[in-house]
Amino acid sequence: MPRTHAGFSLIEVLVALLIVSFGMIGVATALLVVHRSTASSYLQQQSVQLAANIVTQIRTNPSAAMAGDYDLTYTGTPPSTPAQLCDPSGAACTADQEAAYDLWQWVNDLSTSLPAAQASVAVAQTGSGGYEVTVTVSYDNTPAANTLKATAVRRAVQLETLL
Repeated sequence: MPRTHAGFSLIEVLVALLIVSFGMIGVATALLVVHRSTASSYLQQQSVQLAANIVTQIRTNPSAAMAGDYDLTYTGTPPSTPAQLCDPSGAACTADQEAAYDLWQWVNDLSTSLPAAQASVAVAQTGSGGYEVTVTVSYDNTPAANTLKATAVRRAVQLETLL
């Protein structure tokens, strides 16, 4: 008398479960890589935004920039709090006090937004009599690089513009 099969055998179910498990592990790994590369992209976007922010501040105070008040090299030691906090509430400030306040606020933003942030701002006179602003922001990309199994590097953004 022939046997009729009704349903799946235990071996078929285990093989199907094994195949689905490998597929789920692959999906989980892909999601992890995407999440970590997104973190790296976020840090890159933050560095670009911070460089643009200080350029905007310099453009609003060109006389201080031309006098060299915005020149800065930041290597992890924040500048001291300026004597005059030139906030939008209306405190009267000179151009150099405004520059000191802008740099202090910008460095605080750098140190809280980027891991092991370093930066420089340089305003130099060009041959044609104008002024060129160069802002360099760098940060440690090691956490994202480690999770992506890439070489740990410092990432840098350099923004140059004419004043």
